[in-house]
Amino acid sequence: MTALTKFKFRVVASPANPATKWIELRHAVREAKERGAEFSIVGAEIEIAGDLPAELRARLPAELLRSYFGAEKTDIAEQRFADLIAVVPVQISDPAVLPSMFGDLVGADYVSVDIETGVPDRKPPPIVINKEGGVAAIQPKPDGAALDPLRSEIMTLQLCADGEHVFIVTGEALRQLLASRRLEEHRLVSHNALFETVFLQHQSGFMPARPIECTMQASGLVYGPPRSLANACAKAGIPAPPKTLGTSCWNAPRLSRGQVAYAASDAALACVLWPDLLDKLAETGRRAAYELQRNAIPAVAAMQLRGLGYRWRTHARQIAVWKEELAAAQKEYHAIAGTAPPSTPNEIRAWLQSILPASRLATWPRSETGLLSIEGKHLKRLTSVAAVKPVLAMVAMEKLLSSFGASLYEHVNRQTGRLHANYNISGAKSGRFTCSRPNLQQLPSNRAPEFRNCIVAAPGHLFVCGDWNQIELRAAAWLFKDPALTAVYEQGRDLHTETAALIAGIPIEKVTSQQRQGAKAVNFGAIYGIGARSLA
Repeated sequence: MTALTKFKFRVVASPANPATKWIELRHAVREAKERGAEFSIVGAEIEIAGDLPAELRARLPAELLRSYFGAEKTDIAEQRFADLIAVVPVQISDPAVLPSMFGDLVGADYVSVDIETGVPDRKPPPIVINKEGGVAAIQPKPDGAALDPLRSEIMTLQLCADGEHVFIVTGEALRQLLASRRLEEHRLVSHNALFETVFLQHQSGFMPARPIECTMQASGLVYGPPRSLANACAKAGIPAPPKTLGTSCWNAPRLSRGQVAYAASDAALACVLWPDLLDKLAETGRRAAYELQRNAIPAVAAMQLRGLGYRWRTHARQIAVWKEELAAAQKEYHAIAGTAPPSTPNEIRAWLQSILPASRLATWPRSETGLLSIEGKHLKRLTSVAAVKPVLAMVAMEKLLSSFGASLYEHVNRQTGRLHANYNISGAKSGRFTCSRPNLQQLPSNRAPEFRNCIVAAPGHLFVCGDWNQIELRAAAWLFKDPALTAVYEQGRDLHTETAALIAGIPIEKVTSQQRQGAKAVNFGAIYGIGARSLA
């Protein structure tokens, strides 16, 4: 690959190979597998690991293997898409070319940026081969390490200023680009700018004068969910991009033409989408809301990188307590029912079917898939059933163990010893943040308040807790000029307590904390469009 390589894709499918070639190749792949060989798609190459005789290796030509394993088909799809949207990728690996690249970007109102990431020196999982020598239907999924800024690195960085020519910076040119801080001189835009910001902050100390503009945040406000690049393109009348190569091997010594096309397309699309989204934000009066979300990106990126302190010994003791409580509930159930306790969701549903009359089963709440609901809030209705108490305890303990048990260890970073979750600005339909891997916004506070002892501040620091008091309801009162709701807040009254008193028909001073908690569902449900069934 030269230091500056321009691509223009005009894809013509290669003629099919004779059937005998594929039969011979299948036999060779099967023989190689039997000898312990493993095949991996590493960028433009098919790597074969294992000690194979020269004669067998000669029967495994790389160009046929790429087609045999589906890599060629994927590459062609990406190249065709890049050609469809008229993208011209320009790959740069020589630092001497960077000044020329920046010269082309000078004067642009904004420059779109996109990155592909990977774990250095890490090979992709080998392709699973079935006993006949064919590609197995189920292949291993990526473990997510390539998307973790604390375990992986930026492997390619794409820049585009005109929606057509995309610079793909790799190798030594990429290292010098990140060290130069030249990116901070430009107004940047990206789809999911939080992802780019996290990696750039961690790898280069990226701190621009203004945050990266984000077509994902903008499209969410303009079009609503989902906020994917595909949906933003569809709303703008642009074909949706293929995404198969998103988790491919980006640390490969040589990228495939499909990878080059994929990398270029995402940067070009963000560049094309942004002007129209900017206009629509202004037309809909949502520019201010967008700027609030965009301006939060650097702080949220820093928050992800900082992580939360974690006491694994305290956590281990907590898990032990939960297991003891689960065992006690199982023993209590056996003493009441005389049978083995239900231990899986389907077994609990079978238990429900065995104790409920047909009339009750007909009206019992169901999940979205039509199965009987086994949520605690529904099981609590069975006050007359003696065994329901231990069943509720089992369900609660199983949920705690599955969500916050030993699986939490997997999210502890081995370098920092901390939990680094992924935060998604305005990820929920309501506009709230969401959190994943792990969901630190949903630490168990009611069922297991002691679990919070597992989360600690750094030595010499303290946690400071803050919360907007009923902020959505206050916003609703202001937006809709509701006199009753406005009066509650102007007079410093508590809406949840008053709602609970009205529901129960009791004086305000007699409302219990449990009744007040139930009233929250009514109040928040009212502004988020709750239906009758959910309210009941």
